[in-house]
Amino acid sequence: MKTQPDARLERVLATLALLIIAVISLANVIVRYATDISFAFTEEISVFLLVVLTFAGASVALRRNGHIRVGLLERALPPRPRRALIVLQWLCTVIVLGLIAWYGGRMTIEEYQWETLSPGLGLPQWWYVAWLPLLAVLMLLRVTQQTWDRLRGGLLDEPRSGDDRVIYSPAVQRSAGGVRARSGRYRRHSHRSDAGHAGNPGHQYL
Repeated sequence: MKTQPDARLERVLATLALLIIAVISLANVIVRYATDISFAFTEEISVFLLVVLTFAGASVALRRNGHIRVGLLERALPPRPRRALIVLQWLCTVIVLGLIAWYGGRMTIEEYQWETLSPGLGLPQWWYVAWLPLLAVLMLLRVTQQTWDRLRGGLLDEPRSGDDRVIYSPAVQRSAGGVRARSGRYRRHSHRSDAGHAGNPGHQYL
């Protein structure tokens, strides 16, 4: 069974960002209600971590082919035009992410040269801005991996026309396998039971 494509680094980053946001927000609420004083740094850190969470989560979704996409035209096209459309989608995404990485990198260099400090904690501003081009480059890598898998037919949004198969998750497949195994045992048992009941032939329970 093929495992689902994953972006482990971005998934860990997104998990840590969400966990830290939850901890500092809860701590800020408790302290504010207990002392009528709130932490000054929570907003600055939370906004920064939300940016990291957004880009890291988007990168994971790219690798897993989980972004919302209108696939009507793509599914209606024959193989060669469909591959050309997939490449066009990749090219448009690369242009957008490339612009984000380029201008984010320029902004990071300018913030470093100007020695700008953050308003809340007084930290170098480029510490925050540098994550923008870095995560954009990671997204470029993931969208390239995703496109390569789609061109090889490894990532399908849904079954093609004329294919009635339903694609289940691994957990559902394992559960269905157990049901089939138990059903087979019960079917064999019912055959033996039916053989001993001539007055009620042919009854089989699945």
